[in-house]
Amino acid sequence: MASKPHTDEVYRPKRVVKNPINFKIQLNEEQKEAKAKILNHTITLLAGQAGSGKTLLACNIALDGLMRREYSKVIITRPTVSKEDIGFLPGDMREKMDPWVQPIYQNMFILYDKEKVKKLIQDEQIEIVPVSFMRGRAQPLTSVIYTPEGKKLMGEILVGDEVLGSDGQPIKVTQIFPQGEKDIYKITFSDGSSTECCDEHLWDVKLITSKGSKYKTLELKDFKDDLKYRNIRRKYQIPIISNPVNFISKETTIDPYTLGCLLGDGSITGAVTPTFSTNDIEILDYFKLPNNYNIIKNKGDNYDYRLSSIDRNNILTSQLEELKLLGTKSHNKFIPELYKYNSIETRLEILRGILDTDGDIGTHPNNTCRINYNSVSINLIEDVIEIVNSLGGITTSPRVCRKKGEITKWRDKVIRCNYDCYRINITLPPKLNPFKLIRKSTQYKNTTNLYRTIDKIELTSKKDTQCILVDSKDHLYLTDNFIVTHNTFVDSLIIVDEAQNVTHEQMEMIATRIGKHSKMIICGDTYQVDLKNKSESGFKFLYNAARKIKNMEAITLLTNNRDEIVQDLINYYNEAYEKTKTNIYK
Repeated sequence: MASKPHTDEVYRPKRVVKNPINFKIQLNEEQKEAKAKILNHTITLLAGQAGSGKTLLACNIALDGLMRREYSKVIITRPTVSKEDIGFLPGDMREKMDPWVQPIYQNMFILYDKEKVKKLIQDEQIEIVPVSFMRGRAQPLTSVIYTPEGKKLMGEILVGDEVLGSDGQPIKVTQIFPQGEKDIYKITFSDGSSTECCDEHLWDVKLITSKGSKYKTLELKDFKDDLKYRNIRRKYQIPIISNPVNFISKETTIDPYTLGCLLGDGSITGAVTPTFSTNDIEILDYFKLPNNYNIIKNKGDNYDYRLSSIDRNNILTSQLEELKLLGTKSHNKFIPELYKYNSIETRLEILRGILDTDGDIGTHPNNTCRINYNSVSINLIEDVIEIVNSLGGITTSPRVCRKKGEITKWRDKVIRCNYDCYRINITLPPKLNPFKLIRKSTQYKNTTNLYRTIDKIELTSKKDTQCILVDSKDHLYLTDNFIVTHNTFVDSLIIVDEAQNVTHEQMEMIATRIGKHSKMIICGDTYQVDLKNKSESGFKFLYNAARKIKNMEAITLLTNNRDEIVQDLINYYNEAYEKTKTNIYK
């Protein structure tokens, strides 16, 4: 298993065993030469006919590297070319895959002690997965996935849909693969955000107290039981999105800054014309109202203004009603989805309206700004958090700063709180100023590096899960609270056996899944393609391209230990296929 994290690094350096591993049988000279090349390349395409020793060589390298602790895990996959989907077979996933991976097991048993190999499999240092599982670690069908239009649930995603990638740009979903029921863990972060995944999900983590430490990619199970120093201080941080996400720009009915101000210090109950209360007259200069509206100061009042229609055509009231905001009060106001899932400018403007009215600035000891925001509406608090997260910022978890019934002073009045009042602190990327009001915007400055720390990880339930494959280079997409999911295997040796039966699409997905500090051996026999159409095989295509790509190698093993009749049979079937270029079994 992967070594446990400790106080100086995210995980201990591997202890490489110098003594040679005593295998039961030794490689021939051709296999030894091939092994040397494989060890010097990240991805190797290993070709050869049946009996040439491809799988034996791959298993030798896998066990050798695993026993020397050069890899934390060996991942083995093999396509299942069958009329029956493995999902209908009895047993767990390893039992479902057993009929297809028996040749790999047998090669490992030939090389090394059978019981020790079984123990490695039991301890999940050797992991057997179907090809379809290579695309990543599963998420529950209830997980939120962000799309250019807004939010969808994982279970609602269809092939061809667009989701948002790690750079905030739209990318297409090319495949969907149900993963069945899995144990689900809830990961909660320092800002109160959370998401769910299985314990094999990958995370970029870095020790908070270690200066100069870099992010390391680990499986959840490698650090889930080691989250705090001395059970007190949080130990790990994760990065957040580096750029604001780009939702599709949509036309809004009410100017976003104006609406933000009305959500902050406006009265939109519908009992009277909308009113706005402020001591900062400057804010009124930024209001954008329908042409037939005037801003009229109430007589004998220092703060209140009416947004009044000249011709009694109450457009603003109608617009508020369309947004389902008319009739809301301070405790149940919210940000409509039209504004939450819109362009960067729209989201920033509505946030500015809210913070110009109900936000204030404090200063940290490191001379950076702390934005405080209060509201008696928990819905509005949560909506502001989502907008801040979508812009690449973070907040603290909501906390009650004043309880219901508490006596407080507001301006010149002493009032009783009718509702609990919630507070959050907000931090945004340095280039985004969340204020328009001059006295606040000039005070704002921020150079803080943004990150979330891991607070707790809890096993919560079993849920149906699935993976999606997207057409971006990094295969990443945004899930709950704009958390970037990982989709690569790291610190592993990956063996793809019988790769001639892997399609072009599957081969592209598998080859681009390799992560840091990993190697991949792709074994195939171009003479024995079991796909209905041999041209669908992605192995030969990648084999021919291998030497054009840095750190990739293509090797053909020529030694054959099978009876001579095998080659005659292969030639016969290949000639029949070449004549028809179709499925000769029809």
